[in-house]
Amino acid sequence: MNEGMYLHIPHLVSIQQPLTEEGTDNWYPPGSGDVFEAFQKSGLLDKFLAEGKEYVFISNVENVGAIVGRNEFRVLNEVFSTNMDFYLEVTERRATDFRGGVLVHDQVANRPYLVQLSQVPKNKRHYFSPKTFTYWNTNNIWVSMGSLKKVLANGLRLPVSKNIK
Repeated sequence: MNEGMYLHIPHLVSIQQPLTEEGTDNWYPPGSGDVFEAFQKSGLLDKFLAEGKEYVFISNVENVGAIVGRNEFRVLNEVFSTNMDFYLEVTERRATDFRGGVLVHDQVANRPYLVQLSQVPKNKRHYFSPKTFTYWNTNNIWVSMGSLKKVLANGLRLPVSKNIK
């Protein structure tokens, strides 16, 4: 199995359990959160690099309309000509787009940063409106496999996002 397992952290509970694979009832599959690590563990990352491939297009399974068409080849040309490591497709945000992510500028790192609604405290969600953030993450990405391999070698550290159900 290539998909990872992550510890389920109940709401408002401190972590007391050691991080081992024992007692898998306390673990959950991360969904699309570990697509990069699963890509590496499957051997596909090294296989594609050995075949001389440079970029991979990844689309979220929920984005049923995602295809590689004429526009995507224009995007890929832009990615190649600028040597981008990671290219995230965004689209104009509609009023119905509320559970997902928007791009913000991280002033400390001086780079764009994706913020998911679940990362925003409830008392600040009014700032998350379509009037403030006019673009929306489609979950379609182009990734440089060489850059991805370097990042994974150092350990991919993603923020924890609450999903209270």
